[in-house]
Amino acid sequence: MTAIFDLDLTLINGDSSTRWCHWIADQGFVEDLPAFYKREAELMDHYRQKKLKVEDYIKLSLSPVVHLPITEIDRLLTRYIEEQITPIIIPQMLECVRQHQQYREVIIISSSPQFLVRAIAKQCFNIDTSFGVAVAENNGFYTTDVIGTSPYQGGKLTLFQEHRQSDAEFFEDCYFYTDSINDIALLEAVEFPYIIQPDAELEAIAKARQWPIIEIEKA
Repeated sequence: MTAIFDLDLTLINGDSSTRWCHWIADQGFVEDLPAFYKREAELMDHYRQKKLKVEDYIKLSLSPVVHLPITEIDRLLTRYIEEQITPIIIPQMLECVRQHQQYREVIIISSSPQFLVRAIAKQCFNIDTSFGVAVAENNGFYTTDVIGTSPYQGGKLTLFQEHRQSDAEFFEDCYFYTDSINDIALLEAVEFPYIIQPDAELEAIAKARQWPIIEIEKA
């Protein structure tokens, strides 16, 4: 019925949030570069340690451009994706997306900011339904105020349940592809979990539960 994909290190061979932060810094939107880079690295460490506060990362990733109207950020996103994301799409996973699109609904659920996830999903994968960390808007501008359920850890499962609330059997014939131990709740819920480029902890769990591990072909 549904194929769910994580984004970072699953569909692309890198992290879209980190690349965005570095890219906007390169474009001149950040004044104190050492402090900005240090903070970004700290927050990514928090993510890997499963203790990230998503509000902190949203503030970091949006604050340098939050003064711009959404229409201008959208134009920046088009350039960012062309320069930073398109070159790191994993061909093997792009083909996987296309195969699923022939038979079932395909969605992306990522713990990256929604403004990034939505643009990448549409521009790179022709996917209309995607979820990331969403923020409130005000008169054509983004704010840094997080709203709704954040797709981080158990939040991905909750978001999918909310998305398919009218379907009592939404986990049947449902696929989920991810690299992250943070996604264990959704992996355990779907009928067909698939693991991509896992860390040691997730790899051990996958092998113990006989979840398929997809080996990414090297370019």
